[in-house]
Formats: sequence, structure tokens, C-alpha cells
Amino acid sequence: MAGGEGAGSSGEESLSVKVFREQLERKWMLSRIRAKTVFLPFEEAVKWTRALGWWESKEEWQEWIEWGELKNPYIPSNPERYYGERGEWKGWDYWLGVRSGCSPEDLVDIATRRTEDGTPL
Repeated sequence: MAGGEGAGSSGEESLSVKVFREQLERKWMLSRIRAKTVFLPFEEAVKWTRALGWWESKEEWQEWIEWGELKNPYIPSNPERYYGERGEWKGWDYWLGVRSGCSPEDLVDIATRRTEDGTPL
């Protein structure tokens, strides 16, 4: 009799553990769905984007996103909106590290500019 009770209570215990586990998994999944995505600070995200150097325009970035290529969970697929809402967005040229409309001479001029006391800008 004691052996039968032990087997029955073990079966009930196993079922309650399974139910509890399912409840925990459901709560965890809901918390992940509701969790706010946290992206890198703006300047860190800019460093990542520029380090790859794969894009020269907003259109190239968006095409890359449409292909489903953004695998970094710390970089927003729409950085203009995300960082713009935070007042940090400085434009696509800044984000991508490109200067539109600059000739090589202009870039040299920009790179060698100095303040009145001779320190680099």
C-alpha cells in the first residue's frame, strides 16, 4: 500500500513540476516579448557601422536591412528613428562615415584644419 501511494504521489509531483515549468516558460517568454530592446549608445553604434564600412548611403543600408542582414541585436535597423527620438541623430553621412559632395582635396582640407592656436579641430 505504501509503495502504491509513493508511486501515485510521485506521478502527481511530476505533473505539478511539468505544469510549474510550463508556467515559468510562459512568463519568461512574455517578459522577453515585452522587454524593451536596448541598443548601443549612439557613438558606439556609429563606431560599429563605420568599422564595417559596407554602406555609402541610406538606400544601401535600407536594402541591406530588407535582405534581413542585420544580425547585431545592439544596432537598430532604423537608426534614424531610434536615435532621432533621443535627439542624437546626426544624419546618414555621419552614421555611415561618408561625406557627400566632398572631393579628395576637400577631405584633405578638412583633415588638416586647425584652430587659431594650431591645434587640430
